[in-house]
Amino acid sequence: MLTPQPTACRRRWGRRCIYDRCERQPLTGWCGLATVALWLGQFPLWTMIGSVPPVYDGEAFAERLLSIKNVAFTRILMDQGLFVTMMVFAAGLRHLI
Repeated sequence: MLTPQPTACRRRWGRRCIYDRCERQPLTGWCGLATVALWLGQFPLWTMIGSVPPVYDGEAFAERLLSIKNVAFTRILMDQGLFVTMMVFAAGLRHLI
């Protein structure tokens, strides 16, 4: 009869791993889906900006940046979420492979 082999964590510490493989699979999948959702959610924010004034016209450029400050801040926050979910997905995928 085959007996299950203890994991390296169980052999070393004598207790169950906090972050086991069965718990890692759903988190990896959800982070992959969240990455795609955030990426697709950012696309309209990049296309709605319109025409940009020349950089040499300082006053017009400053007014343009002021008018899109909420959109730019939303994109920055979505980028941070995208980077975090990509890192968690990549680390989880590395452990699953």
